[in-house]
Amino acid sequence: MAISEENTDIIHYLLKIIARYEGFMKTARNYGTDVPIHYSEIHTVSAIAKNPGIHISGLALYFGYTRGAISEVVRKLEKKGLIVKQTDPENSSRLNLYLTNKGRTAQREHQRYHEMVSNLILGILKGMPSEHVKVIRVFLRALAEGLSFD
Repeated sequence: MAISEENTDIIHYLLKIIARYEGFMKTARNYGTDVPIHYSEIHTVSAIAKNPGIHISGLALYFGYTRGAISEVVRKLEKKGLIVKQTDPENSSRLNLYLTNKGRTAQREHQRYHEMVSNLILGILKGMPSEHVKVIRVFLRALAEGLSFD
């Protein structure tokens, strides 16, 4: 079966976007701090920012990961000075997690990145007819639901 030039271009651009995103995920960034912060770490910082005082079990539920996996990320974040653990006043066996000033700086810079990407996408979509935007939305939803690498 021959693939049209338009479809070949779509596949090419999607693979290019995926490759760039994959590279982004693998690259540590400082997010305005003096420490390298990886993708999973900055998203854990964001979760703590949204849920100050959350504990490891709460983060595990939030992300759908094991407590062991979350504990490892939290240990790294604490070592980098991005978060602090404080004993829960209502349950002395539980440690609540909070951002430090450095963690708040990283979160702000990460939020700026998301705003920049959102503005780029919105700027592109703004110049398109609404029918095209609807088609893009349907296509991306179907692609997101269809992608499974298990």
